[in-house]
Amino acid sequence: MDYGVLPTGFIKMRLPEIRAAIIADLKQRLLAAGLPADIQTRPDSVLGLLIDTFAEREAALWNVAEGVYNAMYPDTATGIALDNAVAFTGVRRLGARPSSADLLIYADRTIQVPRGSQFKNTVTQTVWATTADLTVSAANAVEILITPTAQPDSTYWVALGDHRFTYRSGHNATVDDVVDGLKTALSASSDFAAEKNGVFLRIRSLAADSVRAAVSDNLSIVEIGAVVAASPLEGLEEAAADTITEAVTLIDGLKRVRNRAAAAGRLAESDEDLRDRYETGVYALGAATHATILANLKRDIPTARDIHVFENNTDIQVGDLKPHSIKVLIDGGKDDDIAQAIYRVKAAGIDTNGDVAKTVATPNGGQLIRFSRPTYRYIWVQATLTLLTGADAAFPADGYETVRADLNAIGQKLQVGDDVVAQKFYCGVFKTAGVESVAFKFAASDSPTVRPADGAFGTGNIVIGNYERAIFDPLRIEVR
Repeated sequence: MDYGVLPTGFIKMRLPEIRAAIIADLKQRLLAAGLPADIQTRPDSVLGLLIDTFAEREAALWNVAEGVYNAMYPDTATGIALDNAVAFTGVRRLGARPSSADLLIYADRTIQVPRGSQFKNTVTQTVWATTADLTVSAANAVEILITPTAQPDSTYWVALGDHRFTYRSGHNATVDDVVDGLKTALSASSDFAAEKNGVFLRIRSLAADSVRAAVSDNLSIVEIGAVVAASPLEGLEEAAADTITEAVTLIDGLKRVRNRAAAAGRLAESDEDLRDRYETGVYALGAATHATILANLKRDIPTARDIHVFENNTDIQVGDLKPHSIKVLIDGGKDDDIAQAIYRVKAAGIDTNGDVAKTVATPNGGQLIRFSRPTYRYIWVQATLTLLTGADAAFPADGYETVRADLNAIGQKLQVGDDVVAQKFYCGVFKTAGVESVAFKFAASDSPTVRPADGAFGTGNIVIGNYERAIFDPLRIEVR
């Protein structure tokens, strides 16, 4: 039999075959030298020990040769060798990334928030720390809260970046009139949103996370909000919006804090996952087609948990897709990074759809890019266990917590549009010894913290829409 690199691949000589080959070769050499070939080659003989010593060393060399050969191909390479093998098609292993959330820090004056300042998720008690220094000031604002002083026949103005919004009060103007007038002026711009709250007007920037704000002398800025990124000190967490609301680090002048929905982090991509993604590598070298857009977005937004690309190549509107347009539905990642990635790979002249709008700076001016986020359906689970009795009773002391963790792990694998099918969750229960049966009930809500009424729980599956995603958390799983 032939060994080594053959047309059929690499054939490795194994230890028994190596030992037999050494014995045969030794006997031939003895006969050629005129010596008797009737030698003792048992493993416990002197010659047998010598033969085994050299056979094991040769077997190690064959293993090295096999490893070098396999390192050339993605199907058999591992570790760094796999990274090198898939690089020929432009694929890179996705590295470990921490979870990330944008915190909105509010103050009534200019304050400094140093890097490493800590804030707590009041739902999970996870502590998050800022990843950069932040100056909360009117020169670096994403939100401002203003209130006017009523003055007849006066001009009120608000300057936000390059935009200036004005209102001229009447002879009998009230504070309420001024707030309404400024809100109307701001409504003409899609870059800002204005919300009236009594004698106050809250203005939010929609197109950028940092704008320079200034107001006329008859207006007062009573609160400033600025954005800074933060990551959890431990583990990976997908914090829902407005759950990181408690300051752990004491900062003079800080009024309150809240967060946008966090982008879930991830561990470094495994060899198995990298091999699965390898076939998309050739698409990442192109652009403008459905496959290349999807491949590039997966590469450029590594914190995205799920990405879908919809297209309408007709001359008429189809559903919510404009003629000759695409719609990217993406779960995870930062808005600005997503907009940049879409602009880079979409075809020229092709419109975008979605409820998130970001302006991307280009050599030809600002380009409005739209995309969508999935709507979260927060899933609540009730699992009622019946335990075995007698000699078969082997339910562990931490069994309820183990079942809860296993059910959550199954739910975390669901992607956008995946229904919650009760049948898929049984394996998460029976992995734990000592369980005779389980009765499931599921419910869905729009809030991660408000538990549905008992009557809302049912035994049937939960249907998830095409633009929705089922969200699981151990805190919403009851095992009893």
